[in-house]
Amino acid sequence: MSRGRESGSRALSPGLVVGLTLSSVLLVGCSTDEPRRRSGDEPARPAAACGVEAVLPNGALLDAGDIWRPLGRVERSTTLIEYRPKDCQERPTASLDTAACDQFPWSADGDDLYSLGVRKLATASFRRTDQAGAVSQVKEQVLVQKAGSDLGDVYRDGAKRCGGSVLAAVNGKASTVLITGEGKRRLLVIDEIRVVSIEATQLDVTALTALEDPAVRKATKLG
Repeated sequence: MSRGRESGSRALSPGLVVGLTLSSVLLVGCSTDEPRRRSGDEPARPAAACGVEAVLPNGALLDAGDIWRPLGRVERSTTLIEYRPKDCQERPTASLDTAACDQFPWSADGDDLYSLGVRKLATASFRRTDQAGAVSQVKEQVLVQKAGSDLGDVYRDGAKRCGGSVLAAVNGKASTVLITGEGKRRLLVIDEIRVVSIEATQLDVTALTALEDPAVRKATKLG
């Protein structure tokens, strides 16, 4: 009897085996396909998705040599995000969130930044390790505004709410502001075109303010 069953199992033709295998593959493929969405089922666009990456012009942000002498071992990364009308939405109620003053630019929402007048956000992040193994970090961010925007006034108000001290003023308006706290110092340089932020964990006020001129000079390449 057992021999008869074994013989029966061997009697499956090659064509039938191939057919069964192919059917299994097709069934597995169908079970893993995501259902096609109707137009009304499309997921909402993420709030911060309106910014798009762009090519950063050479020499538009600080270099490690502008900050440290001697250099030590330095890691540097850069990004440039552009906020464009075809990608972003205007929000009349947009405002800065200064509840966490160390989280510059005080909004992670691209539509809000766009609505406030930001058109570009360039960032350079530095991490330096000296010969003794001590680590220091610097982060430069440059916000370029659209023509006629009152972005400068928006960030002057934000700096004031974060306890900033005015170091310099032009025509009665703060142009250089120092904000301290959370183990960091932040220098804000504000003019009619851009807002430059330089944040550092180890630099003293003298070393930090010395970065204002090279940072502003280089940022002109961003527009």
